[in-house]
Amino acid sequence: MHLPSAVLPSPPMRARLALPLLLLLAACDSTDGVRLNADYYVGAWTLASISDGTGDRTAEVNGLLDDIAVVFRSDRSFTLTVDFSTAVNTAGQADATVEGTYQAQPDLKTLVLLVNTSQGTFAPTFQASADTATEVSLAAPALIVDQLLGQLQIDFEGEVSLRLRKQ
Repeated sequence: MHLPSAVLPSPPMRARLALPLLLLLAACDSTDGVRLNADYYVGAWTLASISDGTGDRTAEVNGLLDDIAVVFRSDRSFTLTVDFSTAVNTAGQADATVEGTYQAQPDLKTLVLLVNTSQGTFAPTFQASADTATEVSLAAPALIVDQLLGQLQIDFEGEVSLRLRKQ
């Protein structure tokens, strides 16, 4: 189809329109908003790796655990299971389960867990990032992770990053 030149913007006008269009396209990152909304998390996830300010802590954590798994449901509830190794169970540490609800805040790229305790509601907030539909990285200060996974008896330092893989 051929459009008359009067309908097309002039070359200087096209140049002025190109920059805002490129900036708009660059701002439409596929990991923003839609992918990290509450529905993104629905399903079963397991721990792939964990690191903190001192480096990779995956081997240390794996020495204590058989698995850390979390199931996010479409009703916005979740169950986090810390499955300790047989040796840790034998030493007296039972597996742990944390239940609550969650809120995804895609504009802020955060995931907030809401856990009711006898002291009130604990609301650990994680910075979320994802490059795929099957892996997500959640980062929070060590204090938050220590409180959530305190049974691990590991003194995390700085920011802790948990990489979860969808099953």
